[in-house]
Amino acid sequence: LSKAASSAQVKGTGSVFNFVIPRTLIIPSNSKESITTSISSINVKSDIYRVATPMLSERVFIQSKVQNTSDFILLPGEASIYYGSDYIGRTRLETVTPNETFTINLGIDQMMSAKRKLIQKETSNTGLFGSGEQTLYSYQIDLDNGHSKPIDIRIFDRMPKSQNEKIAISLLNNSYSLSSNNSYIETQYKQGILRWDLKLNENSTSTNELKLKWDIEVSHGKEIDITPLPE
Repeated sequence: LSKAASSAQVKGTGSVFNFVIPRTLIIPSNSKESITTSISSINVKSDIYRVATPMLSERVFIQSKVQNTSDFILLPGEASIYYGSDYIGRTRLETVTPNETFTINLGIDQMMSAKRKLIQKETSNTGLFGSGEQTLYSYQIDLDNGHSKPIDIRIFDRMPKSQNEKIAISLLNNSYSLSSNNSYIETQYKQGILRWDLKLNENSTSTNELKLKWDIEVSHGKEIDITPLPE
């Protein structure tokens, strides 16, 4: 039994590795039969959080950032995903080297929701003799957490990016600061993606739910036709 539970030894360098299994295996000599055997059981570091994109769905999803802390290279292929005792489904993993991190989706959190709405849209004239037009869009996201513990969540939305110097677009009255994550700032923020990293208090539902608010201001000359922002 001890041999059956033992982990394989990893031997090799560079891109070629051998997994030496410390037990005898009987493998059928035909292409119609195959066997499955355990190579190792490893513990990895993981950071579990929630992700929501309420402009697309009110559902909140569970994600985990996992670091391969073993000496094994995780080979590409299909993997069965469990969250606790719940079977989530199958996913495909690419090659993961030792100490490399990767993201796993763990399904929908049924005890959380994120509802987005346009609460105000106001257009006014600006400039000399009303030569310009300015529209203010006010948005709100209501975040519910039915868990008995605080939950970390990443909220995503978007704002348009102007490619015309005569059109100015600004983010105003943001009730919570945008994410300070360096990767987000260097990539997604420049593309007009808004991301908030928040911690929701336990049992924050209904009257005590967290309300995330922000405004988008679009200013332009009246001679310029633009498409209104979607609600």
